Amino acid sequence: MAITMRDVAQAADVSIKTVSNVINDHPNIKAETRERVLLAIEKLGYQPNLSARACGPDARMSSASSSRI
Repeated sequence: MAITMRDVAQAADVSIKTVSNVINDHPNIKAETRERVLLAIEKLGYQPNLSARACGPDARMSSASSSRI
């Protein structure tokens, strides 16, 4: 079974949103928290699911807006 953001969050003792913010390089994350998340990602071997990202809300928004053109 693939490692999920939830698994990383539990290992780093942070929220799933914090894991997402670290992955997306959000600037307002404390260095200590960022390091904890990155270590958990490395330890667990987490790899983002690019197929899931393509199905996310941003993907729907862009396809919906492009269909109106």
